[in-house]
Amino acid sequence: MAVSPDGRYLLSAGWVWQPWYGLAVYDLEKALADPTTLDSVGDVFTQIGVVQAEVAGACFVGEGIVISTSTEENDPDGPDDLGPTMLARWSLADRSFVWRSQLDQPAGDVVPFAGDFLALYDHPRLYDGATGDLIAA
Repeated sequence: MAVSPDGRYLLSAGWVWQPWYGLAVYDLEKALADPTTLDSVGDVFTQIGVVQAEVAGACFVGEGIVISTSTEENDPDGPDDLGPTMLARWSLADRSFVWRSQLDQPAGDVVPFAGDFLALYDHPRLYDGATGDLIAA
């Protein structure tokens, strides 16, 4: 779980039920006014219909969310969905992907790092938060 830098959103990325991992984002102001909003699968962002693979990790980077998927196969609904072993940045404001990238290996857990982010699967890799380009490994 993580709170956005501006304190507005709550991100939940992880185990939902055995053995499935998912992602949901909630508006904290709404949740404080009506805690039952936390019973949903995300009132601001849910991966349903967008991310068709299991989520391995997610974090806030600036005004967006970086999403990492696992190697677990699932049934994509369309070409714009995130499939296995992908990395993407989702814009909360635009409700769309800023960029998507197919990786050679999973990114795993992702951690914000000075506007960029670290992917921690196997060995640390630093990616540009704005473009998704690999900076260092």
